[in-house]
Amino acid sequence: MTEQGDGFAELPEDAPQPAQSRTPTEFTASLRSLRIWSGLTYRQLEDKATANADTLPASTIASTLGRVTLPREGFVDAYTRACGLGAEEVRQWREARRRIAGNEPVSNGAARDDDPDTPITGAPAPASVPRWRRVAPLLGAAVIGAAGTLGVRIAMHDASTPAALPDPMQLGRQTRRCP
Repeated sequence: MTEQGDGFAELPEDAPQPAQSRTPTEFTASLRSLRIWSGLTYRQLEDKATANADTLPASTIASTLGRVTLPREGFVDAYTRACGLGAEEVRQWREARRRIAGNEPVSNGAARDDDPDTPITGAPAPASVPRWRRVAPLLGAAVIGAAGTLGVRIAMHDASTPAALPDPMQLGRQTRRCP
């Protein structure tokens, strides 16, 4: 492989170049192009990753390539190796990913590379919500549930006890009048 002016060695013939990507969307599109270049299906990539001692389910590949967010670094490593790239090419993809991630604004609650469920999007993290605002709806629901349960129980109790009927002995005495 030969050195280019930008410090990156060339990838195998006609392989997509990660250095050309400037945004997470472009980087993900380049990863999709890499899969097409490799000629492998998602299942074949999963098998190749397993052969490389990586875990890369086909469903993860499909969902990651379907996003416009920047994938995790671990995904990029395993995926590029599975596509058949060597250590130097994998390094180039990883560096391009880091460069793009570095251009994004990072906030206190930003996603970390070791969190597989959190894509790195560059969007600001949601403002911290006070604990009482998270607990208040739950407490309200519990109070409403308890009141409803109590109301149903009272209604059921009233329905199960017969209304006070007059004593038949008293009824007879009241209806008979002495002349």
